Amino acid sequence: MNIEYMKNLIYTFVGSMALVLLTGCSAEFENGTPEPWQREINPNENYEYTIKHPCLVNTEADFERARRKVNEGAEPWISGWQKLCDSRFAQLNYNSNPQEEIVRHSKGGNFNTAAFDAGAAYQLALRWKISGDEDYAKAAIKILNGWAKTCKGVNYKTWPDDSHRLLAAGFIGYHLAKALARQGIATYGIDSINSYYDVSLKKARLKACGIDLSRQEQEYRSTLYPNYTFRQMDLCDKPALDALFASRAFDTVINLAAQAGVRYSLEHPETYIDSNVSGFLHILEGCRHHHIPRLIFASSSSVYGNSTEVPFREDARADHPVSIYAATKKSNELMAYTYSRLYGLQTVGLRFFTVYGPWGRPDMAPMLFGRSILEDKPIRIFNEGRLSRDFTYIDDIIAGIVTILDHPGLVREDVPGVPAVIYNIGHGSPVQLMDFIGLLEQHLGKTARKEFVGMQPGDVYQTWADTTKLHTDYNYRATTSLGKGIEQFALWFKKMKTYGL
Repeated sequence: MNIEYMKNLIYTFVGSMALVLLTGCSAEFENGTPEPWQREINPNENYEYTIKHPCLVNTEADFERARRKVNEGAEPWISGWQKLCDSRFAQLNYNSNPQEEIVRHSKGGNFNTAAFDAGAAYQLALRWKISGDEDYAKAAIKILNGWAKTCKGVNYKTWPDDSHRLLAAGFIGYHLAKALARQGIATYGIDSINSYYDVSLKKARLKACGIDLSRQEQEYRSTLYPNYTFRQMDLCDKPALDALFASRAFDTVINLAAQAGVRYSLEHPETYIDSNVSGFLHILEGCRHHHIPRLIFASSSSVYGNSTEVPFREDARADHPVSIYAATKKSNELMAYTYSRLYGLQTVGLRFFTVYGPWGRPDMAPMLFGRSILEDKPIRIFNEGRLSRDFTYIDDIIAGIVTILDHPGLVREDVPGVPAVIYNIGHGSPVQLMDFIGLLEQHLGKTARKEFVGMQPGDVYQTWADTTKLHTDYNYRATTSLGKGIEQFALWFKKMKTYGL
């Protein structure tokens, strides 16, 4: 007999532990018909223990390779195996605590119990697959049988309306919302949809996520991802934001909302103070007063200014910004640290380095240059082309955010006793601007008309991320080469131009 329960275990490992376990335990509650996998399994009987790959994390080939490497004593497999064996969740004497109802909402809940038990079942299953000791398979089955017998369903009056994530829906927010929704994580996105750039692009992003603003609703439930909800809202509207926090039980807030654009900040500084400082304060206050344990927020490589100490390290001085935009991002970091120190809010600031890719901002070089190249218009190249940037593909940015999101316990404290940290998140390999333009020309199949001009106020000569800190804490590195990233961007851009975007 196949142990179909293992499919659910794989889900718990990659994200929404409680949610997936609930899906399994609540099938009878929802439709009155037990699913085939809900049949009783007696752990004392002799079964053929196998896993059918659920197209998520592990294949049988993965297990075989891991077994071989562990048996050989190869690193890092043997060290990882030892950590697994030492885990309190991977022990035969682990005591599960199945609940009749899973509750996750603003008045409290027991969802952590489900998450812990799901994690224990998964880790026990891993020990069985690597060691061959069937006692661990039986222990995993025992946990799941306990939940299958006991759990009657979820508190459907508040779930899934009590969402797990709050984030904005711009360039990076769009990609992150889609990634989380695909994982089955309840996600609530907000965006002011201001006119800094053509709102049709933001509307197109939302439409690609199943959000149709033409319905004229206060809240929009995605037609593609039922666990994704969107609402048009301005962070400066504190009463509306407070009401949202009060009505939902967010376990993490991801703030990617900001007034972007270095050059625009020189002409409209008040806009940046309103959105990036006052709006961010409202987010911090919402987290504080509604007891949200963690905030992940976007900072920027611009905080380093025109530093000549490369690569940029997080512990380097970053108090000489060259634009009001950079100043507001540095202020966000200081504000977050203060709330971490005063109120114990875990804050994770991510200094993004020149993010590019499909659905990017039209005022950034890939979109700006790409449109001009295809329309045979000149592109303005600042500082005579003598600039370099640490271009980071959007998929690598999203992978980094999700990794941090899924492993809050790995977050370090920059100051002992204060749960605040700043990470660089970039590719770690700067590229000359002219080389970037050359790749863009190559993949668009057309040569750019180039107009060389001087350095612009607020601009910086170079960016270069030292990502050692993020790699040390999370074993994370960006993997997409600029050539591959530009190729993917160009394919998307040419298609969207065909559609008139």
